[in-house]
Amino acid sequence: MREDSSNYDQFEFDDDEVYSLVRRYEDMLHNNLKIYFDIEEFEIIIDHYLWEANTSDAITATNIANSIFPDSVDLKIRRAEVLILKDEPYSALKILDQLEKLEPHNAQINFTKAKANIDIDNIREVNRQFDLAISKESENPFDLLLQIVDYLIDISEFEIALRYLKRAYEKDPLNSDVLYQTAYCYDRLNDWDNSILFYNKCLDENPFDEGLWHNLGTIYGRKNQHEKAIEAFDYALTVNENYEPSIYNKANTLANLERYDEAIAVFTDFLKLEPENLYAYCTVGECYEKLGDYDKAIENYNKVIDIDKNFSDAYYGLSIVMLRQGLYDESAVYITRALEIDPENPNFWFGSGELLFKIANLSDALIAFQKTVEFNPYDIEAWLYISEIYSTAKNTEEALLALKKAYVHNYDSPQLCYHLAALYYELNDISNSVIFLNKGLSLKSSLSDMFFRVCPQAENNALIMNVYNQYKNK
Repeated sequence: MREDSSNYDQFEFDDDEVYSLVRRYEDMLHNNLKIYFDIEEFEIIIDHYLWEANTSDAITATNIANSIFPDSVDLKIRRAEVLILKDEPYSALKILDQLEKLEPHNAQINFTKAKANIDIDNIREVNRQFDLAISKESENPFDLLLQIVDYLIDISEFEIALRYLKRAYEKDPLNSDVLYQTAYCYDRLNDWDNSILFYNKCLDENPFDEGLWHNLGTIYGRKNQHEKAIEAFDYALTVNENYEPSIYNKANTLANLERYDEAIAVFTDFLKLEPENLYAYCTVGECYEKLGDYDKAIENYNKVIDIDKNFSDAYYGLSIVMLRQGLYDESAVYITRALEIDPENPNFWFGSGELLFKIANLSDALIAFQKTVEFNPYDIEAWLYISEIYSTAKNTEEALLALKKAYVHNYDSPQLCYHLAALYYELNDISNSVIFLNKGLSLKSSLSDMFFRVCPQAENNALIMNVYNQYKNK
């Protein structure tokens, strides 16, 4: 559940003094020297190792510190931290329970108990312990709230983090950190509307922050609101015309909108700043391929290979360019090379399947498409190819089975519903045919021609046409 059990914010670990202290401590160990470190110095040393998730050195430092200062509560808390890092939360809780009896008002004890309870998935107790820590922190309760949030975000517990962010927002609704972290948590939870809401609140406070505009554009992109995404990226570039992430994302968004000439122009600006960005060259190559300018596409893919001979996407791009030109042997060479470099890439297997299908090598095409859905079961087009190959071989049962497997992963796909309806009709299972035709029509009635292209004889069936006309007349 957790990625890292340490999150101390008391010390700046990039501070030269901290590293100097750690080096002095390590020199003592390596050279068997006698050097005195006080309690606070040991805390800094241990926290440094906790921050780095360096369990072995954290254990050693904790053992030495506790042997010298056996009554230090702070050092015993560090020992509990180390045990949490070692995936021994129950041992940590045993120590912390004892410490709480000694210092019942110490908020750090409850903070650490909350961490241990996260490791054992006791979320109710996590919340209780964090709440206790906040109630005991009289000097800086707001800072402790932010520390809790930082820790929870660090271990990807975004829902719990939002609970404390809401409390922080109530205390300080204009706090930039609170607004940003709230937007970030909603983003990670795929609640993009609320993420947009809080990024806009951030921008109300910091309108000249290009990073905030960029993040907002990224969220709009995830919502497929591409024009708004481009607008946000443009605002970021108004603040900083050389802000590379927004230049790249704007270009990529334009490519996704099939505005290939504009995308190429923006990528050209990006490549002036990052002249060896291989992904940018590959996307430019793809844009030229979509425009039918195969020479320019090849030129960009070859630039990538000149920089990195093992960049698989470039070989894949070249295979597509050759396929589009009917150069099947050359296409096979490039797709084979791409798969040698990255044999688990579903796009490469799909490209191989497409090529093999084109040259009527259906048995090998079937294998390639099956590998595609093995690595990406959400690839609807690959499933449809599999079904079509079985149907061509007059194996309707296998064709249907393939689509049923596809439906498990893609139950909201109108294309699959229409194809399932057609196959059921061919098998004279009119009841199931009607069920899937109904669902396809409810998902996207404008694609209904797909059903009749696959199954034109259904136009003579009164029940089918009655279902179809009900949607057509709505």
